Amino acid sequence: MEQSGQIENILSQIMNLDYDSRMHLAELLIEQLKSTQKKSRDAPVSLIELNRLGSEIWNNVNIDKYVQQERKWD
Repeated sequence: MEQSGQIENILSQIMNLDYDSRMHLAELLIEQLKSTQKKSRDAPVSLIELNRLGSEIWNNVNIDKYVQQERKWD
């Protein structure tokens, strides 16, 4: 089913809900959209958010040996 058909299907299901349930769903969707927008590539990224990014790569690496090996590269 293409997206517009899926959207129409979802909308028809939503319209079967009572007013309070539709309002609650709208609030949840807005929060989800805000959360997603914060993670957007176009949004600025704080350096604090990058803390420990990729740290799992270094889990089993002896840093002193690594630095020593890199210095031998000269």
